[in-house]
Amino acid sequence: MRLRILTINMYNGRADAGSLASALHEYVPDVVAAQELSSAGAEVLADWGDNYLLDPRNDLTGMGTAVRGSASFSRLDFPNRNPVTATLPAVDWGLDRDLDIVNAHLVNPISRPLQKSRMLRTLELAALEQLLAASNGNLSRVLVGDLNSSPAWPLYRRLA
Repeated sequence: MRLRILTINMYNGRADAGSLASALHEYVPDVVAAQELSSAGAEVLADWGDNYLLDPRNDLTGMGTAVRGSASFSRLDFPNRNPVTATLPAVDWGLDRDLDIVNAHLVNPISRPLQKSRMLRTLELAALEQLLAASNGNLSRVLVGDLNSSPAWPLYRRLA
């Protein structure tokens, strides 16, 4: 089974919702994970997906995940923004085990004040490491989203 996941940052509502609809048509994903989701983007995902958890906001905290197929959803309790998890049941997706797709949006490391953003990133990383370590043999996890990171950042290297 090949699973296609599209993750997209909607630029705090400034990304064009029509372009999102075009991308869904062009790339035909099974799962879409959106960060900085606005109401317009949420409408597109609601029209597209069979199942979804969408929490649009007018600030940087809007999040949502939509799935074309069966899934259950939850919000994780994190130090800053709460990730959305979509669980795809193995039996419905032709997988060996259930799959959690964790859609996270971590704080930007250069947000002001810098000391606060660094503290939040440290807490977010600890929460992610705890979550990923808690996986068992009946569940796989995929981390997607806007991690505000590159190979130059310690957070990226720790997760890799």
